[in-house]
Amino acid sequence: MKKLSFLIATALCIMACSGGSDEQPDGPGNGNGNGGGGSTPNPVSFSNPIVGKQLPDPTIIHAADGNFYLYVTQQDNIYIPIYKSTNMTQWTYAGAAFLQKPNWQPDTRLWAPDINYINGKYVLYYTLGHWDLPKNSCIGVAVSDSPVGPFTDHGKLLDYNSGTMQCIDPCYFEDNGKKYLFWGSYNSTSKGYEGGIRYVELSADGLSIKGAVS
Repeated sequence: MKKLSFLIATALCIMACSGGSDEQPDGPGNGNGNGGGGSTPNPVSFSNPIVGKQLPDPTIIHAADGNFYLYVTQQDNIYIPIYKSTNMTQWTYAGAAFLQKPNWQPDTRLWAPDINYINGKYVLYYTLGHWDLPKNSCIGVAVSDSPVGPFTDHGKLLDYNSGTMQCIDPCYFEDNGKKYLFWGSYNSTSKGYEGGIRYVELSADGLSIKGAVS
């Protein structure tokens, strides 16, 4: 199942900022696509933003059911909102990845999900982030049989110590049969932590760390 994150730059213009917004997603069936492509099933034109919400850090997958699914940073008590589309221009709210926020790292919010299809499962990497305490930010992983969840949390993959820096913004990648997770951070010498990009090899199911951090 091919992940379509690369299409966001051309097909998705969504207001982005870390930490979420105060605006709740519309409920299922409320149709919060903006109608820029009209009412046709496969519009040839559209207007941005295609979702009239502040939805940071989007990630998209083309699922086995033929639909596209969009996942974004936590919005209030919606723990990774999910939106559904047949054409990537008209989106409706489909639910939340988690019914309850993973609680293994307190005083954090769910940021920057990364959705993937690995060995017949939908695997979601996510950040539990703290804006003012970057060293508290961690990366976790969750699994579901369905693109709309609910996702079962498998807990922490990386923290500041194991990841050798602030761990945010995970990105899954495969190369020559091996699975990797990349993550990044911003640098702040005044606050005493290092930025940059790191990566590590993952297990065959993508749910645990296999190699050393590079």
